[in-house]
Amino acid sequence: MSYTVKFSKKAEKSIRKAPKQVQQKMALWKVIVESKGLLAARVIKGFHDKPLHGHRSSERSIRLNLQWRAIYKTSSEGKVMLIEVIEVTPHKY
Repeated sequence: MSYTVKFSKKAEKSIRKAPKQVQQKMALWKVIVESKGLLAARVIKGFHDKPLHGHRSSERSIRLNLQWRAIYKTSSEGKVMLIEVIEVTPHKY
């Protein structure tokens, strides 16, 4: 199965405004997912890949640093797994 990562317009805009290290970690996550698969990226503890709850139960979150999170959802189109990054946002505590 091949994996394709795409970003929503909102996510692309947020990434451009994010700190450089957040941009680099997001790029690293994308490379890992597209080359080795989503499960390989989930195993890496540094991303803290977690499912969301409530009205966002179909989505997952990865940690880009202590503050920044990326929210994504998956869908399957034949032999291609499509991962859409919905938003990249600073986490509010």
